[in-house]
Amino acid sequence: MPENGIMLQLAEVGNHFYIDWYQGFHGDMYAKAMRDIMKEAGIKGVRLERVE
Repeated sequence: MPENGIMLQLAEVGNHFYIDWYQGFHGDMYAKAMRDIMKEAGIKGVRLERVE
C-alpha cells in the first residue's frame, strides 16, 4: 500500500540537533519549506542532506 504522509524523527547527538524526514511521495517542496522557516527563525547551520 503506498504511503502519502510525512514522518519526522528528532534527535540530539552531541551538539547537533537532527530532524529525520521521511515522506511517501516524490519532491522536496515541504522539506525546503521547513528549512526556510527554520532559517527565518534564526536557527543557524540548517542544511538539507539527501539519503536514500
